[in-house]
Amino acid sequence: MVTVKKLFLAIAKVFLSMAITGVLFCASALALEGGHNHVLPSQSYLEQSSLSKPNRDHPSVDPRLNSDFIYYGPSQPLGNGTIRAWVELNQDGEPTDIGASFTDASIIGLPTEEDDYGVYPLKVKLLDGSNFSTFEYQLMFPQEASATPFTHISLNWNPHGHGPKGLYDAMHLDFHFNLMTPVERFAIKADYYDLFKEKCYQLPPQGLIPEGFVAPPQAAEEHMGVHWVDTNGEEFHGHRWDKSWLYGFFDGKNVFWEPMIARTYLLTKPNVSIPIKQPAVYPKDGYYPSTYSINYANGEYTVSLNRLTYRSSQLASELQLTSNKT
Repeated sequence: MVTVKKLFLAIAKVFLSMAITGVLFCASALALEGGHNHVLPSQSYLEQSSLSKPNRDHPSVDPRLNSDFIYYGPSQPLGNGTIRAWVELNQDGEPTDIGASFTDASIIGLPTEEDDYGVYPLKVKLLDGSNFSTFEYQLMFPQEASATPFTHISLNWNPHGHGPKGLYDAMHLDFHFNLMTPVERFAIKADYYDLFKEKCYQLPPQGLIPEGFVAPPQAAEEHMGVHWVDTNGEEFHGHRWDKSWLYGFFDGKNVFWEPMIARTYLLTKPNVSIPIKQPAVYPKDGYYPSTYSINYANGEYTVSLNRLTYRSSQLASELQLTSNKT
């Protein structure tokens, strides 16, 4: 009997120990879950805990830090990493920042001129006379970005840069924040080159281009249009190019806003915010950026348009009517 009683006592101790362990495990799990109790219904939302606080001595310009309202589009492969577009909203549901973030492995293992992956990334022959190609990636914004004029990002990786020769022929990334749909963008083709070039270099209505911007030769490309560059940029004044801001036009219409960034500059892991030279009028109603930023934090690069402010396109419409009459 004593032996049987001892056996029952031993079994009881085992079950008691297991019960205590289970309670502790559940408590721990609940505590961890409690750390994420701010998660919003949208699955595209970024959990705040996945981004650490910026250093007070060197505050990060990444607008996603300390924000509760970040929404992501689908993730896409880039190099050896991944990239995704996103938008940040304020508490009133208005967009404040919009951009793309990509892992540090993304700028390793990018395509070379000899590569051809078929549809994605799409290899497109440049029209700048260089006989090189650009590799095109498409990033869709989440629906929460619909109050901005930007529909998606077409990201172009240029392993040999592009024209104009001597300015932007270092390997770099073009972040085209498009005001047109993907269908409209793919319709920009050079099958009839003279007509294509005519539409690319058609002058837009006055006011859509900030002072100092020009459309140089060899700056028109398929799926884009023509690139207007800032002649006040450092690359025009004896300095080596590493980043710049451009506007894109096709058939007299503003079709993209663009930060263009050298790969060597990204490797410095920058943390900069730069004012954007604004047009006098805006092509459509929506929230437009006042600055753009390039940032590295927590194993990710971020290129974003910031301090979004609502702009009306009424004046642009009036200018377009006047232009058509003349």
